[in-house]
Amino acid sequence: MLYAAQKAIGSRQLNDEEAKDTARRAFQNNPKLTSKIIGASIGRSRRAVDSYLSDLRAATQFDFNLKILRMNRLDIPQERIAQRFGMDQKTISNHSGEKATLTTS
Repeated sequence: MLYAAQKAIGSRQLNDEEAKDTARRAFQNNPKLTSKIIGASIGRSRRAVDSYLSDLRAATQFDFNLKILRMNRLDIPQERIAQRFGMDQKTISNHSGEKATLTTS
């Protein structure tokens, strides 16, 4: 999808709605894509891509924090949670500090 968008830039520019739609679909298919990579493919700046994806990133981050909260409530050790997500234990520990805001919101 990004390859097709990148090829479309040469002959005709994507309009704003097409660029936003393409960026959102690319992120939904692969949340690990950076704004820089998506922006280069659709011919937009990193900031523009960040504005297109801000709500999707927030929802993804909230879901991730919620999963960590649930695993903590089940008394699963942080080392095991970190292995499950393929992350550092310190990263999981940082996200565990956000559980107070999750329970109040």
